[in-house]
Amino acid sequence: MSNDKVETVAGAAEPEAPSDPAARIGELTAERDRLAAEKAELYDHWVRRQADYENLRKRTDREKAEIREYAGMEVARSLLEVLDNFERALSVECGDKDYAKGMELIRQRLFDTLVKLGRAGALRGRHVRPPCAPRGGNRPDR
Repeated sequence: MSNDKVETVAGAAEPEAPSDPAARIGELTAERDRLAAEKAELYDHWVRRQADYENLRKRTDREKAEIREYAGMEVARSLLEVLDNFERALSVECGDKDYAKGMELIRQRLFDTLVKLGRAGALRGRHVRPPCAPRGGNRPDR
Protein backbone atom coordinates (compact mmCIF):
# COMPACT_ATOMS: atom_id res chain seq x y z
CA MET A 1 0.00 0.00 0.00
CA SER A 2 1.18 3.50 -0.83
CA ASN A 3 1.12 6.34 1.67
CA ASP A 4 -1.15 8.67 -0.36
CA LYS A 5 -3.95 6.13 -1.05
CA VAL A 6 -6.16 4.11 1.30
CA GLU A 7 -7.44 0.76 0.11
CA THR A 8 -11.25 0.22 0.57
CA VAL A 9 -13.07 -3.04 1.16
CA ALA A 10 -14.25 -3.21 -2.47
CA GLY A 11 -10.73 -2.78 -3.67
CA ALA A 12 -11.09 0.75 -5.04
CA ALA A 13 -8.53 3.34 -4.07
CA GLU A 14 -9.65 6.62 -2.51
CA PRO A 15 -7.55 9.73 -2.18
CA GLU A 16 -6.52 10.40 1.35
CA ALA A 17 -7.78 13.57 3.03
CA PRO A 18 -5.26 16.38 2.69
CA SER A 19 -3.16 16.81 5.76
CA ASP A 20 -3.44 20.60 5.47
CA PRO A 21 -6.57 21.79 7.39
CA ALA A 22 -6.80 24.98 5.32
CA ALA A 23 -6.98 22.96 2.10
CA ARG A 24 -9.62 20.69 3.62
CA ILE A 25 -11.67 23.72 4.70
CA GLY A 26 -11.36 25.13 1.18
CA GLU A 27 -12.61 21.88 -0.34
CA LEU A 28 -15.51 21.66 2.09
CA THR A 29 -16.42 25.30 1.48
CA ALA A 30 -16.37 24.76 -2.29
CA GLU A 31 -18.54 21.65 -1.94
CA ARG A 32 -20.94 23.52 0.37
CA ASP A 33 -21.21 26.39 -2.13
CA ARG A 34 -21.80 23.94 -4.98
CA LEU A 35 -24.52 22.15 -3.02
CA ALA A 36 -26.13 25.45 -1.98
CA ALA A 37 -26.20 26.58 -5.62
CA GLU A 38 -27.68 23.23 -6.67
CA LYS A 39 -30.29 23.51 -3.92
CA ALA A 40 -31.19 27.05 -4.99
CA GLU A 41 -31.50 25.89 -8.61
CA LEU A 42 -33.73 22.96 -7.64
CA TYR A 43 -35.85 25.18 -5.40
CA ASP A 44 -36.24 27.72 -8.21
CA HIS A 45 -37.23 24.91 -10.59
CA TRP A 46 -39.77 23.61 -8.04
CA VAL A 47 -41.26 27.09 -7.46
CA ARG A 48 -41.63 27.61 -11.22
CA ARG A 49 -43.30 24.21 -11.64
CA GLN A 50 -45.70 25.02 -8.80
CA ALA A 51 -46.56 28.33 -10.47
CA ASP A 52 -47.03 26.58 -13.82
CA TYR A 53 -49.33 24.04 -12.19
CA GLU A 54 -51.36 26.77 -10.46
CA ASN A 55 -51.70 28.70 -13.73
CA LEU A 56 -52.78 25.53 -15.53
CA ARG A 57 -55.38 24.81 -12.84
CA LYS A 58 -56.77 28.36 -13.03
CA ARG A 59 -56.86 28.29 -16.84
CA THR A 60 -58.60 24.91 -16.79
CA ASP A 61 -61.18 26.19 -14.30
CA ARG A 62 -61.81 29.24 -16.51
CA GLU A 63 -62.18 27.09 -19.60
CA LYS A 64 -64.59 24.75 -17.81
CA ALA A 65 -66.69 27.72 -16.72
CA GLU A 66 -66.72 29.06 -20.28
CA ILE A 67 -67.76 25.67 -21.64
CA ARG A 68 -70.56 25.42 -19.07
CA GLU A 69 -71.69 28.95 -19.91
CA TYR A 70 -71.62 28.25 -23.64
CA ALA A 71 -73.48 24.97 -23.20
CA GLY A 72 -76.04 26.72 -21.01
CA MET A 73 -76.52 29.40 -23.64
CA GLU A 74 -77.09 26.75 -26.29
CA VAL A 75 -79.72 25.09 -24.10
CA ALA A 76 -81.36 28.45 -23.45
CA ARG A 77 -81.32 29.27 -27.16
CA SER A 78 -83.01 25.95 -27.92
CA LEU A 79 -85.59 26.48 -25.19
CA LEU A 80 -86.32 29.97 -26.50
CA GLU A 81 -87.52 28.39 -29.73
CA VAL A 82 -89.92 26.26 -27.70
CA LEU A 83 -91.04 29.35 -25.77
CA ASP A 84 -91.66 31.15 -29.08
CA ASN A 85 -93.79 28.24 -30.28
CA PHE A 86 -95.84 28.37 -27.08
CA GLU A 87 -96.36 32.10 -27.55
CA ARG A 88 -97.45 31.56 -31.16
CA ALA A 89 -99.86 28.84 -30.08
CA LEU A 90 -101.26 31.08 -27.36
CA SER A 91 -101.79 33.97 -29.77
CA VAL A 92 -104.37 31.85 -31.66
CA GLU A 93 -107.84 31.92 -30.15
CA CYS A 94 -108.91 28.56 -28.85
CA GLY A 95 -112.43 27.48 -28.00
CA ASP A 96 -111.29 25.23 -25.18
CA LYS A 97 -110.36 27.54 -22.29
CA ASP A 98 -108.90 24.70 -20.19
CA TYR A 99 -106.55 23.76 -23.04
CA ALA A 100 -105.47 27.39 -23.44
CA LYS A 101 -104.95 27.71 -19.68
CA GLY A 102 -102.79 24.52 -19.69
CA MET A 103 -100.68 25.85 -22.57
CA GLU A 104 -100.23 29.14 -20.73
CA LEU A 105 -99.16 27.32 -17.56
CA ILE A 106 -96.59 25.30 -19.51
CA ARG A 107 -95.27 28.46 -21.19
CA GLN A 108 -94.99 30.23 -17.84
CA ARG A 109 -93.23 27.25 -16.27
CA LEU A 110 -90.71 27.19 -19.13
CA PHE A 111 -90.11 30.92 -18.76
CA ASP A 112 -89.71 30.63 -14.97
CA THR A 113 -87.24 27.78 -15.45
CA LEU A 114 -85.10 29.90 -17.78
CA VAL A 115 -85.14 32.72 -15.23
CA LYS A 116 -84.29 30.31 -12.39
CA LEU A 117 -81.38 28.85 -14.32
CA GLY A 118 -79.98 32.32 -14.78
CA ARG A 119 -80.69 32.41 -18.50
CA ALA A 120 -83.10 35.32 -18.31
CA GLY A 121 -80.40 37.37 -20.02
CA ALA A 122 -81.25 35.47 -23.18
CA LEU A 123 -84.77 36.88 -22.87
CA ARG A 124 -83.56 40.49 -22.80
CA GLY A 125 -85.02 42.59 -25.54
CA ARG A 126 -87.93 40.20 -26.04
CA HIS A 127 -91.49 41.08 -25.25
CA VAL A 128 -92.70 38.47 -22.82
CA ARG A 129 -96.39 38.61 -22.11
CA PRO A 130 -97.25 38.14 -18.45
CA PRO A 131 -99.49 35.13 -17.83
CA CYS A 132 -102.57 37.23 -17.12
CA ALA A 133 -102.20 39.62 -20.09
CA PRO A 134 -104.72 39.26 -22.92
CA ARG A 135 -103.59 37.46 -26.07
CA GLY A 136 -103.77 38.86 -29.52
CA GLY A 137 -103.38 42.26 -31.16
CA ASN A 138 -101.77 44.32 -28.39
CA ARG A 139 -98.44 42.50 -28.70
CA PRO A 140 -95.64 44.62 -30.26
CA ASP A 141 -93.64 43.30 -33.20
CA ARG A 142 -90.16 41.97 -32.52
